[in-house]
Amino acid sequence: MFARMNRLLTLVTAGVMLGVAPLAHAFFTLDFDENGNASISENGGAFVPLAGVLADDPSQTGIQLVLTYFLPEIVGNGTVQVLEPTGALSDAIRFTDANGALTGGSANRMIYYSDNTDGSTDLADTGFPANLDSGAQGGPVTETGPEGNNGFFYGFGAGQNNYNGISDSVPEPGTLLLLGIGLVLATPAMRRWAR
Repeated sequence: MFARMNRLLTLVTAGVMLGVAPLAHAFFTLDFDENGNASISENGGAFVPLAGVLADDPSQTGIQLVLTYFLPEIVGNGTVQVLEPTGALSDAIRFTDANGALTGGSANRMIYYSDNTDGSTDLADTGFPANLDSGAQGGPVTETGPEGNNGFFYGFGAGQNNYNGISDSVPEPGTLLLLGIGLVLATPAMRRWAR
């Protein structure tokens, strides 16, 4: 009798564990920049590429293309403001859905806005939406690192989604190589022109 109860208890325990396993909270870490380059790690796994795209901004009136990252799972919505170490607004990340919800709902995309004060042409450099302060607000968070190579972190602690953003894009090695080749080829022409 005890053996039968023990077996039954084992089966019930296994059934509960199997039933609970799919309900366990998934989490991810997203590393991203202002030009749509990103990689994502789900549940502590290996990082894989996740490209950002220019898409309509459902959280603003009128059609405006903004840098959008489509997320692998539903997250809470709202806006997180990113500040310079001086306290000035530098960037913002907004979590929303296809309807532009910013309060009391869920999000399946993250929009990255940047200030566009340095004259760069990064994809995120669209400026800030007029409704930046509407809806749920997270943060703010502050950039770290030297200007030209700084970033920020937004997260909720262990076992939650973490967002690592690069605020100032650093040219990739391939871009630097092409720039160097262009300068080398242009030098003789520049010398002739200077004469």
